[in-house]
Amino acid sequence: MKYRTLIVIAFILPTLACADGVKPNPPTLPKEISDSAAKIKVWLRSLNGKSEEEIAQLLGKNGKHETWEFRGNKEPKLVFQSGDDTQLMIFFWEGKVVRAAQLLGP
Repeated sequence: MKYRTLIVIAFILPTLACADGVKPNPPTLPKEISDSAAKIKVWLRSLNGKSEEEIAQLLGKNGKHETWEFRGNKEPKLVFQSGDDTQLMIFFWEGKVVRAAQLLGP
């Protein structure tokens, strides 16, 4: 009986306290920004499955060669500087792009 009470106190009550029905509202971005972000997302996803050679043809060979760790192995990563505080990072696994991301600074 004691353990059942502890379970209720430890798990159920905090859940009920957080579930007050109020959901946080995400920030509303200007339409131009949300439209641009959607276009960038589509373009980044279009890079998936491309080889390093295809990326070099598309973006040039000025990317900085780095590595990232995946499943205990060091895999290739290309980093392109696109502006003073913006980077494009392309992650490869088994010779193909598995993820592309753009980081906006500062």
